[in-house]
Amino acid sequence: MTKLILITGAPGTGKTAVCRHLFETTPRCAWLDADWCWMINPWQRKTADQKRYTEETIIRILRGYLGLGGGQLDVVLLSWVMSSPQMLDAVEAPLADLEPEVHRIALVCSPEVHRQRMCAAGRRPEQADSPLPAAPYYQLGAVVLDVTNLSIAEAAQRVQDIVGIGGQACGGQGGKPQD
Repeated sequence: MTKLILITGAPGTGKTAVCRHLFETTPRCAWLDADWCWMINPWQRKTADQKRYTEETIIRILRGYLGLGGGQLDVVLLSWVMSSPQMLDAVEAPLADLEPEVHRIALVCSPEVHRQRMCAAGRRPEQADSPLPAAPYYQLGAVVLDVTNLSIAEAAQRVQDIVGIGGQACGGQGGKPQD
């Protein structure tokens, strides 16, 4: 059975960095960073149509990963800001027929560290100066992982421990496809 690991948290908590590390150290793994589905230049507020299209696209991609025949994948990662149980349910429900083993993990950190990470990542000043609160992430029915004092590798190892997967380096390939 394929493990579907939903990594959520406010912007700047380390979702992408942790998932990148997991992807690079977990064999037979696919990763969808939902931020890629929102890349619009110039940045603009999301419309209802964009939101619906993006959610449908995310589900199509996850269904594709989870439906790969022959047990090609053991782990599928999704990193996305999912701050309500309804958002997580909206991802999980359309995939239920594929019977993945779902793990919800919410990353949180202190406001000070959150701001530092937002600034270091080059986020817009208004984002760094008013990061989203961590409180909603405690209401998701997820395992909450406080990454305030953890390195990326330590946070990824905690996720591996929670989910029950062993990570190992992918032969120096960095998890990238080989030609």
